[in-house]
Amino acid sequence: MTHETPVLILSEQLDYHGVAVRWGLRELGVAFDWWDRTEFPRAQLTSSWVSTEDSHMATTESNISLSPNRYRSIWNRRGQVPQVSDALHRTDKIVARNESNYFLGGLTSMIKDANPMALFVNAFENAKAANPKIHQLNVARSVGFKVPKTLSSNNPEHIREFFEQNNGMIVAKQHIPFAWRTKNGTLLITGTSAVSRQHLVAEEALSACPMIYQERLPIRNEIRIIAFGRTVFALNQVRIQTESVTHGFVDIRYENTDKRALTVNRALVTLCHAYMDKLGLTYAAFDIAQLLDGDYVFLEANEAGQFLFLEDEDQELTILDAFCQFLASGDPMFHYENSTGLKLADFESTEEANQFHMRYEAHMQSSELTSPFELVE
Repeated sequence: MTHETPVLILSEQLDYHGVAVRWGLRELGVAFDWWDRTEFPRAQLTSSWVSTEDSHMATTESNISLSPNRYRSIWNRRGQVPQVSDALHRTDKIVARNESNYFLGGLTSMIKDANPMALFVNAFENAKAANPKIHQLNVARSVGFKVPKTLSSNNPEHIREFFEQNNGMIVAKQHIPFAWRTKNGTLLITGTSAVSRQHLVAEEALSACPMIYQERLPIRNEIRIIAFGRTVFALNQVRIQTESVTHGFVDIRYENTDKRALTVNRALVTLCHAYMDKLGLTYAAFDIAQLLDGDYVFLEANEAGQFLFLEDEDQELTILDAFCQFLASGDPMFHYENSTGLKLADFESTEEANQFHMRYEAHMQSSELTSPFELVE
C-alpha cells in the first residue's frame, strides 16, 4: 500500500513503540514525519512564525510542517518532556524547561489547528484530561463499569476509616507512576502495594502526599485490553502465585503470570468503547480485573499505554500490523480485518531494532538521562 498524505509521529528515540511503528509504516509504504520533542532545546533548533498572512514552523531533524491538512493521522505518543542543556545553572534549567514546555505546547496546538480532519491518537487536550486516575474511575462508573471502592486523600482520619471499613484489606497507588535510581544506577519503579496498619501510624507521612487507596479485590486474573478505532486486542494474565501477601508489592504486572490471548466478550468491548467515546479517545489501554466470582472490574485506562508486548507474548496477536494500518487509514472507526504480514518479530531481526536496544541500554546506565517517569526536579 502507498499513501502520499503522511502520518505524523510524535515520539522519541527511546520509545520502543514509536521506533517499531515507524519501521512498520515504512514497510507498508506509508509516508510519515517524525518529531522527537525531547531533543528540544538541548539538541534541536526550532522556530515558529506567525503573521496576519500565515503561520509556519521549522525544526532541525524533522520535516514537520504547519501546512493545512498535511497529515492524515497524528500519533501523540511520547516525547513531551524537553531536555535542557546541562551547562545551564540549576535555576536557569527550571526557566528553560518551563519556557520550552509552553513553546512546545503552543506548537502542538498549532499543528492540531492546521489539521482539523486528521485522526488524532490522542488529541492533546483529551489525552491530558484522560490521565488522572480518579477521573478515569468516575467516567468508568458513569458508563456502566464496576469500579473498586476508592478513596483519594491525604486526610489520616479518612484513610484509617477506609482501612477499617474494608477489614484492613486495602492497597495504595500513585496518581502517576514514578521511578528513581539507586547509586549504582538500578532503576526502581513504583506499583500497587498492600497497606498494613503499621503504614497508617505517621500522621505527617499520610498528610504530606495524597494517595489513591482502594479495596483489595479477590482477583483471579487481569485483562489488558488494547482498543483503537473499533479494533480490540486482549491479553489475559492469570496469576500463578496464590500465596497471600499482607503488605508490600502486590502489582500483578510484575508477578509471575501465565499470559495468553483472549477474545473479549461483547459487553466488555461495548463498555470500553463507551468510555473512549465519553473522553474523546481513539486509543486506550485498559486494565480490567476479573474477580474470583467472574465479575469484571475496571482498574484504569492509559491513553498512551504500551501494546506491543501483547504480540511479544503471543505472535498470533498481530497488533503492530493492525496499529500501523490504523494510522494509515486516518479513520477513527477503523476495524482491523486483513493482515499485511507485518510482524513484530521481523522488526526485532533488523539493525534498526538492534540499534534501539543498544541505545536504550546505554540510556538505562546513564545518570544524566531520565526515563519518562523518573523523578526530576
